[in-house]
Formats: sequence, C-alpha cells, structure tokens
Amino acid sequence: AYGNVCEPQCWVDGSCNEDQDIASKAGTCQAPAPAPSTTSADAATPTKEQENLNTTRTSPTTKTMLRRAYTNQNLGEQYLEQINATVPAGGDVSFFIIASSNGAYMTWPDQLHATLKGMGYSVSVPEPTYPGWIAHPRKKPICLDDADYADLATPRFGMTGWASWGFAFDDQEDCDDEGYRPLLEYNISCINAAVCNPRWSYPGVPYLSAAKLAETFKGMTFVVLSNWINDARMVTRRDCIQSDDNEDIDSTPITSYTISKLVNKIHEKDPKVVVLVLARYPGARETDVEPYSLKMVARLNAGVKAAVQHLPNTYFVDVPFPLQVNMFQTLKPGHPNCRGDKLFVNAIIETLYDKQVLSRGLAMAGQECLSRTNCEDLPYACCHKSALCYVKDGK
Repeated sequence: AYGNVCEPQCWVDGSCNEDQDIASKAGTCQAPAPAPSTTSADAATPTKEQENLNTTRTSPTTKTMLRRAYTNQNLGEQYLEQINATVPAGGDVSFFIIASSNGAYMTWPDQLHATLKGMGYSVSVPEPTYPGWIAHPRKKPICLDDADYADLATPRFGMTGWASWGFAFDDQEDCDDEGYRPLLEYNISCINAAVCNPRWSYPGVPYLSAAKLAETFKGMTFVVLSNWINDARMVTRRDCIQSDDNEDIDSTPITSYTISKLVNKIHEKDPKVVVLVLARYPGARETDVEPYSLKMVARLNAGVKAAVQHLPNTYFVDVPFPLQVNMFQTLKPGHPNCRGDKLFVNAIIETLYDKQVLSRGLAMAGQECLSRTNCEDLPYACCHKSALCYVKDGK
C-alpha cells in the first residue's frame, strides 16, 4: 500500500533532517493491518460490496475486457479496451508535462511514464531544444515502487514558483521599464519566480516562449498543463500585479486567459495534440488536506474548467483527494506525496481513456474507493482508485 510504508514516521512528524541524503528518509513503517481475507467458500460467490467495488465506468464503445493472471477471481478486470480510440493498445504514445514546482518535487510525471509502459504502450518523452527542463525530480519522496521509474528519463518543465503567465507569451517585448506587461485589465510582472522575486528566478531562463513550446509539442499524443497552481497566491502580491487592492483580485480570469492562450498556440502548430489541464489540488494542513481550502479550490477549478472545456481537443482533469488521510509531503511541504502522485496519474489515464485517446485504460471504480486501505482484498478497479493502494506484478 501507499501508506505509512511509503513515508517513515520522521516525515510525518517533521523530524527528518533535510540535509541528509534523501535515501536516508526512505524506510518501512508499520503498514495498516489488512482486512480479514475471505475464505475459499466465500470467494466463489462475490459479496454485494465486492460487486460494487468491482463496478467500472466504461465507454459505449467498449469492445472487450482484458484479464491478467491472478488467483482471486473477485479481482475483476485490471485493464479495459475500446475500439475507435486514437492510439491502439500497444501503440506509440508521446507526451510532455509543463508544471510549476509539482513537476520538480513530485514523481507523477515519472509514474505516468512507467504506468503507460506497463500498460503495453511504446512511450517517448522528447527533450526540448532550449534550457529549463529536467529529466528527473530535483527532490522527491521515495515511494515503494520507486524502482519502477527512478531510472526513467521523463523530460518536463518543473518551474518552481512560476505562474501560468510565465508560459503564455512568445517574448518580453511588451514589458515596460518597470518590468510589467498588460494582461486583461492589469499590469502583471514579467519576472517569473516565486512571488515575482528576481532573486529566485532561473538563471538564463527568464520566461518560456509559448511559440517554442508549441513547436516542441508538434506530433505528440498529449501535453499536460499543471502550471497554474500558484496563480491565486501570486495575484495577491503587489510585486506580481499592480493594483490598489490585490486581495480583491480573482485569479480565475487571468488563469483562464493564459491557459487558453498557450493551448491555442499549441493547436496553431498541431491541432491533433490533446491538451490536458490538470486540476489544482487542495491546500495542506501539515500532511492532510486543509478542509478550509476546499471551497476556494473548487471555485478555481470550476472557473478554469468552464474556460477550457470549450477549446478543441482540450480536457480538464479532475483529481479528487480523500480527507483525513496523509496526502502531503514533509520533504517539500504543500506538495502531495506518493499517494497524490498516484491519483494524478490514474486521473490522467482515466481521462485519456474516457475521451477515446487511448484504446487501453485502467479499470477504475468510483469515489467510494478513494481512501480504502484493505489493499490485498480489493478488486483491481478499486485498487486503482484508492490513494493508498497500487497494483504490483498483477496483484
């Protein structure tokens, strides 16, 4: 399970020494006790609960279900297949990720790469021809399945502290002498860094050209945008937006504009590229979800989703988080841990399957499985959905 076995107690209580090699923070803690296993007599006839957990959402075009070898017949299907999708089962998939710090301090890009390979796809992640990209996280939690993707090179932009407008323009020609440019009715900073502080900018990478990004993505299967996580916080800073009252600024129109601007630039170069806009995840209260952030995050997600869902070949990816569950790191506070990585990946693959981009998808149960911990007893569909479990070697 992705659980206490994934993060030692010193991560939970904040006592790990961050100056140590990160490998010293990986360990095995007491795992949750599994639920009592069913007897062989019970296994012959699934219970009503098992039937519910094994229910998966399938598209109307579903042709067949794939089974992998397993001993418990109640596990159900691990994969789904459908006809009329863009990429056939076992076909070529190429992708790229544009993110803020969640691409630099989390492993979801790497896990996405490994999961698609494990599903039988031939995966490529091309390298950009200009600076700023990384092939691996700068810092990361060590997950139980780290060996599956630790050596996979997965180029991505993980620009710590950046907001969505750092990726939306071709150049900085319209920046004035004070370092601001017009955006909607505001003057917004041309400095791309945490809270628009030039001391925290990337040397040699003042911005990323939308036109060059779009050129890089030509011919790719899909691109994931998770580059707007910081927008709501940044607009409250006068260093980022010149305003008489920054507290009253709603970031949603700004995010919607800059995301749409980049998406349109991508589709000018190649209208066939699928663009996925990843939802903003909730705030953290230590290692759990901060309940007071949920209303605000839901409003932001709804606003951005409404803006992008009408763009061609563009889809919003919802990523629900369970409550009262350890979901956030202490290595890099505020960033989801291994469990969050897994939810990102499965939500992306579920969307690609639902939108008929991929012919083969993961069997996926509903929200009732998000916080299930009895991993050994769950069918594949519920195990995929749970933040605390994962499938390894077909079980």
